Amino acid sequence: MIFMTLAEQRSQAMIYGQAYERTRAFKKRRQITKHSTLFITFAL
Repeated sequence: MIFMTLAEQRSQAMIYGQAYERTRAFKKRRQITKHSTLFITFAL
């Protein structure tokens, strides 16, 4: 394992956290879109 400074670890953790939040938001948005499309199809 390569030794990293605390600042490097923190910045990397922040990058990973942002990516995780983005994917989670994207999945949630896609799920909502899927539900709304189903709802629209049933409404028609």
